[in-house]
Amino acid sequence: MEQSSNHDSNDGLARYALIRLILVDSYTEGRITELPIEGGTALVSGNGRGKTSLLQLIPAFFGERPDRIVKPVSNQGSFAKYYLPRSTSYVIFEYRRDQALCCAVLTSDPTGEGVEYRFVRGGYQREWFVLDDSASLIASNNLPERLKQHGLDFTRKMPLDQYRAIIQGKRAHGSDLKQHRRDLADYAFCPSAHPLPHIERIVFGMFARKSNFTDLQRMIVSTVTDTNANISLGAERKKIDAWPDSCDSYLAVMDEATRMANVQDAYDGIMGTEQELRNIHGRFVSFSLALDERKSEKNGALLDITAAKEQDESAFKSAKLAITESLAEIDREIGDCQVKLNALRQKHADYEKQDLVGLAKLLDQETVLLQEQQQLTSRRSALLDQQSNIEDEYRKILDTMKLAHQEVLHQFDRERSTANSGYQGRLSDLQQSTHEEEAAARAQSDASEAPLEQDIASANEAIGAARAQANNPQPDPALVAALEAQEDKVEACRGRHLNAQAQEEEARKALGEAKQEYNKAEQLLSGMRKQAADESDRVDALVKQACPDERSLLHFLRTNRTDWAQDIAKVIREDLLARPDLSPALVTLNDSIYGLQIDLEALSTPLAADEIALQSAVDQAQTVLRELNARVVQQEGELATASRQLKAAEGRRDELSALTSVAAKALDSENIVLQSARRDVKQSRDTAGAAARARLTDANQAAETARLALNAHRGKLKVELQAIQIRFQAMKRELLGALNEQLALIKAAEDEAKAHYASQCSAIDNERLAKLQESGVDTAVLTELEQQISALGIKLSKITTSRNLVAQWRVWLGSEWSQKGDLEMRLAQSERNKSTILTDKERLDKDWFDKSERYKAQLHRLTQDLTAIDKEQHHITSQRQVLLAFPPNMDDLPAYSEAWKLTVLVDLAMSQLRGLDKCEAALRDEITALKRAFTDRRQSPPDQYFEAQRKAMGPDRADSPREWVPVFKDWYQVAHKDFRRILLIEARTIADAVGDFRDRMTVFHHKVQQFNRELQDNINANQGFKSIGGLTVEIVSSIRELEYWATVEKVAESRLEWMAGDLAELPPPAFSMALRELLDHWQLRDGIQAELSSLVRIQGEVIENGKRRPFKKAEDLEHISSNGLSYIVMVLLFMAFINRVRGTASVNIVWSLDEIGSLDTGNTVTLVNILKRNNITLVTACPDPKPDVLATFKHRRAISADRRIYEPRTQAGWPMDTAQVKEVQHV
Repeated sequence: MEQSSNHDSNDGLARYALIRLILVDSYTEGRITELPIEGGTALVSGNGRGKTSLLQLIPAFFGERPDRIVKPVSNQGSFAKYYLPRSTSYVIFEYRRDQALCCAVLTSDPTGEGVEYRFVRGGYQREWFVLDDSASLIASNNLPERLKQHGLDFTRKMPLDQYRAIIQGKRAHGSDLKQHRRDLADYAFCPSAHPLPHIERIVFGMFARKSNFTDLQRMIVSTVTDTNANISLGAERKKIDAWPDSCDSYLAVMDEATRMANVQDAYDGIMGTEQELRNIHGRFVSFSLALDERKSEKNGALLDITAAKEQDESAFKSAKLAITESLAEIDREIGDCQVKLNALRQKHADYEKQDLVGLAKLLDQETVLLQEQQQLTSRRSALLDQQSNIEDEYRKILDTMKLAHQEVLHQFDRERSTANSGYQGRLSDLQQSTHEEEAAARAQSDASEAPLEQDIASANEAIGAARAQANNPQPDPALVAALEAQEDKVEACRGRHLNAQAQEEEARKALGEAKQEYNKAEQLLSGMRKQAADESDRVDALVKQACPDERSLLHFLRTNRTDWAQDIAKVIREDLLARPDLSPALVTLNDSIYGLQIDLEALSTPLAADEIALQSAVDQAQTVLRELNARVVQQEGELATASRQLKAAEGRRDELSALTSVAAKALDSENIVLQSARRDVKQSRDTAGAAARARLTDANQAAETARLALNAHRGKLKVELQAIQIRFQAMKRELLGALNEQLALIKAAEDEAKAHYASQCSAIDNERLAKLQESGVDTAVLTELEQQISALGIKLSKITTSRNLVAQWRVWLGSEWSQKGDLEMRLAQSERNKSTILTDKERLDKDWFDKSERYKAQLHRLTQDLTAIDKEQHHITSQRQVLLAFPPNMDDLPAYSEAWKLTVLVDLAMSQLRGLDKCEAALRDEITALKRAFTDRRQSPPDQYFEAQRKAMGPDRADSPREWVPVFKDWYQVAHKDFRRILLIEARTIADAVGDFRDRMTVFHHKVQQFNRELQDNINANQGFKSIGGLTVEIVSSIRELEYWATVEKVAESRLEWMAGDLAELPPPAFSMALRELLDHWQLRDGIQAELSSLVRIQGEVIENGKRRPFKKAEDLEHISSNGLSYIVMVLLFMAFINRVRGTASVNIVWSLDEIGSLDTGNTVTLVNILKRNNITLVTACPDPKPDVLATFKHRRAISADRRIYEPRTQAGWPMDTAQVKEVQHV
């Protein structure tokens, strides 16, 4: 049982003490040499007997390195060769630990150069090393078997470091910690709570009379902390180095989260644009199909018009042939009439040359001439006859002449009447034919005038229609219908767009609610996890209290003071119960606490003292923890559900956003088509107005032309009627002239007949008178009569010869010449008919020309349309090649609309492609910026995520910006949380490591300060040496002088700031900055590692005879005064260190001191007494010690010349006679 007294147990012995040193076949060959140690030992003998060789073995027990004890360069060789030269050589230290004896056995290794260590549980026994024959020693390799034969527990052989760790009570050493703890429990030379780190350096320093501040610094370190000689930052440089960059990279990437809105807009724009391009591609397909139908229609119309043209051309040719034939017939008739008229006129001229009119007149006078011839003959007869009855004869002649004359007059009247009747008849015929000719001319004119009047009427109608259309032009109904249909489409698209916007807004609201639910679930989970962690810590604390460490005060109290709940539990701090370094021990019970008595009944018992209540609390806490863990699991499920709902909401939002973009693109396209349709309608209206105005102008011109043509036609009719009238008047005048000429001839003949009758009558009457008067024949008269009869004979002969000719003439006049008017009328009619036919021919030609021009225009227009269709088809094919990457849905092509125009569709496609390029460029810029942010710091979490995704994509897909959209969306929606969680975990790990480093360093700093205070108190308590007025030692911690300490403080402060806030958030920027600063101090191999011994500085001063002598290093201390005084100072310092290291543990430390006689006797006695008072045993050697000094030692031994150790037997004191030496043992 460990005890809490400062030095000794109740029986006056230290719990831990080195009892004796046994050398088997070592100090002297074949001998077993023993040196007692406990209580102090003084070796007295002459120089060269081996005193120092024995003394310097003492540090080996405490774990000093053999090569420091025996320098390899010395004449002694190595430690093993000097002390363990044979396989049967042993160095054995027998020591006590808690009333039990143990041995530390040192042997040489198989090479004979090194030293091996072993512990044996039990006090030294000679038979362990000596065979039963008592003459031979046990070889070291057979020692384990020998020890087993004696039923002893012992350890395996071990190296120095393991031995030192066990003998000095170091709790953690080697790879087999369980075995090491067992060895500690069995063989450690100190209580578990009070290890003796580096004690061998003080012991050896005392022997060597040298101080090594480095060793003291290490001892301080080992004393104030249970760690190794170093405190290192418990984090990998790689993690610390990577974390700021990872965090900055993560934050930089998260700062780019706002780009995702632009990315989503660009991506939706791309999706919408591509969908619209597919729709436009579909429109091109529909347009192409419509063009195919239109082309088919146009080709059909072309064939129909070509057939109609050929048919009309055939009809035209037939009609023209008929007209040509009619013209030929009329020309023949006109030619015949002209030939006949020319023949009549020629014959009439020939008759006029023959004077048939005079011959006809002469023929018409034949009767008169015959009568006149008869009268002349009668007159000649009368003239030749005898005048018998001249009066009667002449009266008869006169009467006959009178009757003949009257008959002639009647004949003239009849001729006149016949002439007038013939004139009237011919005039009536002429008038009738003229009327008929005029009627035919008017009828023909009317027939020709009807189209002209129709043209005028049509022109007037066209003028009215054109004026109405010009005043209110109407666009193409098909375009209007297409516009109305497009307006309906735009309204439908607008409705779909508004509906998509509404759905997207609902999705956004749902997303916001899902985010709120997710954040709420995450906060709840975070709170639950913190609550569970706190409860877990509480459970751990309760479990630790329920099952405390065996080294803890709580375990000690429960084991050794079952009633401690009644008193100790009420006054001890609860945090002390778990500490394993308090070395509890039971002492005499007093009713006070350091002289203070209180009423314990007024104090409550803590939970740790009530094991039943504690176990119940543990059970309750574990139940609560299980419930909390179950709630955490449930909440994790709810968080996962909320995450899925959030992801679904985000997916729904993205889907509806894409649909909204598609609808917006479709609406924009339809609006563009609508604007185009409106422009087409306006252009059609303007074109219709311009065409109407042009038609109005043309109609006015056509009306004017028609009126002019009608007026010309009517003027032509008037001229033709005038010509008929002129021709009628001319023929009438010709008839009248002929009548008047005939009447004049009749009148002339009548007048001539009357004159001739009067003349004849007068002549007859004169002749009668002359006859009567003369009654003879008058030759002159007879001659005249003869001449007259001869002239009449000539005329009658002429009449006889011309009778047939006149008859023919008169027949010709009656049969042929009388047809002259008809021929002329026929000629005129034929010429009118020819004119009409020519007009018809001109109209036919004009109509055909107009119709052929119309056909030509129609064919040209159709050809142009077909060419335009082919050209449009070519453009569509080219455009479809451009849109090849955007295939349409052939099963759901957009219905063709007349509002579509190729230019509009091309502009739409080009606009969308430009928009796509713009969106692609925007997306590329945003994705490039995101890529740059992700890859800005290599091997950072975003870069690792990026590289993993890039490898999963492959090189081809990774070059496409749009392939990164879902990747980055996944990052910003989900994946970043995992990386953020890792960053948080790593940040907590790093922060905790730095915080732990800082806390440990701070604790070390405070412990060094406490060590310094306690060390100085111990030094002050042991003052009493002559000439030393005071010794001040200052143990300074230089932690705050470290270059990186301010940075560590920054990290710690930022950690505290972070811990005080929301732990779900990343540390503040100062944390990263501080880590980077920390890395500037990071050693490439060792990292941030504080070598604690280098952080402790030992300095002080000695007051000697009133003079202050400072020291800052061991050399200063060694030369601070005379050797003796320097050693005393060193002793005080080392003793203070041992007391501080050993604490209150009852461990007796053995110091070996050579040549103690060099010290002042007074100081020597004081030194020994002070050492005893501080539970330090002195083993010393002195060739000539003073009795006062020897009296202070329990054991006194001498060494003979043959290196035997013996106890001198003398009463008088020193020196002793060697004859009195008693041999101890000899094998």
